Amino acid sequence: MPNHTVFISYSQEDRALAARIEFAVAEAGWKPWIDHQEIQPGQSFLERMQDGLASAGYVLLMMTGHSLASRWVRREWMSTLATDGTVLLPLKIEEVDVPRLLTDILYIDFTKSFDSGLERLKAFFQREDARAVPPEDPGRPQRPAAGLLANATVRELRLVIQGCIRDEKALRDLLWELDIEEGSLRGEHPQEKVVDLLHRVDQEGALGKLAEYLEQDHRACVTETLERLRRSA
Repeated sequence: MPNHTVFISYSQEDRALAARIEFAVAEAGWKPWIDHQEIQPGQSFLERMQDGLASAGYVLLMMTGHSLASRWVRREWMSTLATDGTVLLPLKIEEVDVPRLLTDILYIDFTKSFDSGLERLKAFFQREDARAVPPEDPGRPQRPAAGLLANATVRELRLVIQGCIRDEKALRDLLWELDIEEGSLRGEHPQEKVVDLLHRVDQEGALGKLAEYLEQDHRACVTETLERLRRSA
């Protein structure tokens, strides 16, 4: 099972909107971590925030003019970028200039309709728990590498590909297998391109083919990554 703790990174000026996002996360069946609930009087603010980030499987970055100007919020999302196994999900609340380090990370847009953004956010978390690879068709022969990722969630598959496809050569080999041109992917670095690749493969319904390739060509890494993820769940 994935880590269901969702850290909400926001500026105090946006507290009312953060409360609505907190409620949506809870409605989707996940555990929101937000400072006004988790930090009690007398506790160290910095220590509790660090504990919250360390325990989170996801960090939601509310992108507003206030939050992007906050040094505390900046520290939160930058530390998340450097943390393996934690998913950073930006939420574009206002029409702001997205920080350069985040321009190639897919985000949920709230600017046209906050309510629609909340629905997309809930759908994202409902999808994260879903099985990534559809069950085998009993009328077809079993694939030779079926098993390791047979019951993986969408989150687990994302973290496996991010952990096992870490350089340009590994990415080029994968793109060749999936018949995708490297130049068509968004991002400057392999990890940024991997995020865009996974989104595209998911949209095309080809997660099964991706999982098969990972099991065949990166079996040891897939095994190690899954074991680590499931131990920490």
